[in-house]
Amino acid sequence: MKHVNMKMVLGLAVSMIFLFGALAAPVSALQTNIKIETYNQAYASGVNNHTYMYVEPDPLDFVTRSYLHANVDMDYTQYQYDNTGWSALDDTVSEDTNAPFYWQEFDSFTAGLFGNDATLPLFYDFEASDGSEFVVNSTLETRSYSLALGQHTSVIADAGFMYVGTLGLGGSEFVHLTVASKQDAVSWTVAVLDPEGRHLTSYMGFDGDIWTIPFKASIAGTYYVLLEANPSSGTFSMFDLLPVAITPTNIALGEVITGTLTAGEIIVDPDTGSWVQEEMAPTTHTYVVNSPNDVSSVTYAFNYGGLFDTQPEYIMFTSGDFEYTYNGGSRYSEMVALSPITTTGEYFYRGGPYYVTVMGGDNTEYTLYNRANSQGVLPVNQEFQFENYLGATVTHAYLLDVEDDSMLRVNSTATGGDLTVRLTGVYENGYRNDRTISYAANILSSAEYYLPAGDYFVEMAVDDGVNEWVEYNIGPLTTNTTAEIVDMGGFIVDTDIFQMYNMTIFLNNQDNVTVALDVTIYDASGRSMYSAGMLLANRWDGSQIQPHPTYWDNATFLYSGHDWYDSHAFVGICAYLVSNNTEIPATNDYSDYPVDLTIQWTNSLNDYFVNIENLDVSAGAAAYNFSLPAIGVTDELHGLLLNTTPGVWYNVSVMTAFVPGFNSLLHSGYDGRTHRVPWGDLSDELVGTLYTDFSFQFGAISENSFLELDIARNPTNDGFLLIQITPMETHPLLVAEVTPLGPDILGILGAVAIPAVVGVGVIVVVYIVYVKKFKK
Repeated sequence: MKHVNMKMVLGLAVSMIFLFGALAAPVSALQTNIKIETYNQAYASGVNNHTYMYVEPDPLDFVTRSYLHANVDMDYTQYQYDNTGWSALDDTVSEDTNAPFYWQEFDSFTAGLFGNDATLPLFYDFEASDGSEFVVNSTLETRSYSLALGQHTSVIADAGFMYVGTLGLGGSEFVHLTVASKQDAVSWTVAVLDPEGRHLTSYMGFDGDIWTIPFKASIAGTYYVLLEANPSSGTFSMFDLLPVAITPTNIALGEVITGTLTAGEIIVDPDTGSWVQEEMAPTTHTYVVNSPNDVSSVTYAFNYGGLFDTQPEYIMFTSGDFEYTYNGGSRYSEMVALSPITTTGEYFYRGGPYYVTVMGGDNTEYTLYNRANSQGVLPVNQEFQFENYLGATVTHAYLLDVEDDSMLRVNSTATGGDLTVRLTGVYENGYRNDRTISYAANILSSAEYYLPAGDYFVEMAVDDGVNEWVEYNIGPLTTNTTAEIVDMGGFIVDTDIFQMYNMTIFLNNQDNVTVALDVTIYDASGRSMYSAGMLLANRWDGSQIQPHPTYWDNATFLYSGHDWYDSHAFVGICAYLVSNNTEIPATNDYSDYPVDLTIQWTNSLNDYFVNIENLDVSAGAAAYNFSLPAIGVTDELHGLLLNTTPGVWYNVSVMTAFVPGFNSLLHSGYDGRTHRVPWGDLSDELVGTLYTDFSFQFGAISENSFLELDIARNPTNDGFLLIQITPMETHPLLVAEVTPLGPDILGILGAVAIPAVVGVGVIVVVYIVYVKKFKK
């Protein structure tokens, strides 16, 4: 099977729309080019009269709208992979319809605080309702336009369509994108993505608003400005977009900057003398600050000077770092909405550059003060006093350098409301993380936090009239198997996808001590996987360690999960109580006592499975027969490590004897970690008689999969478990890349003749490409 009869048809359509004011001469017309690309793909049903489709997520796949054409009544199932498996959604398409069909209803695979959520793919299974042959025929459409720095671009947006703007950026540091809606009664959204598909900024507007969207550029390349509008009535809306490169004004440490936001929408009509409102873009100024070696702050104050408040005031703080969100992350930015009631504030930062953008109007005055504002290095593993006798909340900021991955717990004598702690980390991988840290009266009751190695700063907002104590307990994580831990610490252990692990902790202290441990296992993204508390004890008779009569000197975790990263995990340990155990119960508690621990981290996959075999189904069908001798147990686990082809749908045929119970789990390597599909999902396509001769299906989302087979047995009879896995022909959905209009096409469009008898303000030239792809 191959693609045949591929051709491209070029069409030009000229729309002359929206006369602005009096008719103008044609030479003053502004020409905008919109490209509409339409892709048609058709796939005949396969040997089993099914058509399987695979849709791979790509943050730069921009499908404006898609349609499905049915030549017969069709039934289909959408397998929407999600965090815990998939959702199998059934639906139908009627014969001779040309209905909108959204192929890309992706779900996410969530991670912890220090990992980006991944987007998961989709599979589709189409079948004619009467079982006959049929064709899956779909048309995908993308609408795009080109932007240029310093140039106004008008876009006419049909309702319900997404328009993708392309903007080439090279050495631009910062950009102000002004978007003007040319009509009321419309809601609209704008989002900006960088060349790697990472989210930079977004805005939701209404009616005839004009708004400026500031964003920090990342790398040289093509940026994407997504525009979508939904008018309350009518079918289209019009917008003007103006991107402008900005050179931010530097504010040195110790410097004060003042300015005025002059834009005002209430003006006096020169002809009538009446007050009228004129839509205007907010006055927008961007500054840059740096504090490479310490913590500094930007204090801001606004003074409202006008009779009217038509332009809301905002201050926004942006850096070059990204935050962990989804795909490649999202540009870090914090925006504060101001008002005549909330006019002042203080923003703390470390490093830089950081960008400070002020927006608004109506002659509002503002003052920015950039100053070094640090209390020095944060005291750790020792209590210290904080106090505030002023009439308002005061924030103390501290430096914190974490050289090794560590664990943190904070305890304080303060009560709720007395103290608010914000911890900000900036890491070498270009990501930033902000967390509000909770605390309790003692280390055991406090929440535990994983701290990757990086540069941090701590903000302590202290309420008026507070005089209390606080202690930041921080201990490193080590790759060694033995470590001395005082209060906090732990271990870094290797992990692999599909694997299972047991962990044993040994107490090595040659003392008469009982140690209370709080143990938590975190995956590589900082997600808590497992936690438990335990008491370990030793006794020393002067020459050797003797067993304690009540407690062991070791404890073992039996965690049977497969959900690990293909990298490492963290074992956080809080040794919160060490006591003299020469008497029972133990007495004489010791504080800050060094606890000597050894960890044993063991791959236990083979301890749980009777046998694990390898099977290559990447290029064709393969089978394996598990022999089940009479000597066995009632419940057994068998496994198949599969080489699979991503984007291929597989059929699993099962034949058994003397197996009265069966279920299966599918584990896939995806985004560097383990994705799991339970039997409750795999059995959605169960065919045949369970426990004897049956089949089920799955879609491969990686090159490696692990099929876990959990069977009930009759151990007094010889049996077998025959598994045959067959790849089914699966078609990828073809989505074209959005590219800027090239100079050749722009030359053609620029030469489109404009009728001399028509005076226009905007000319929209629509460039249409049809690319037809047929599959036989």
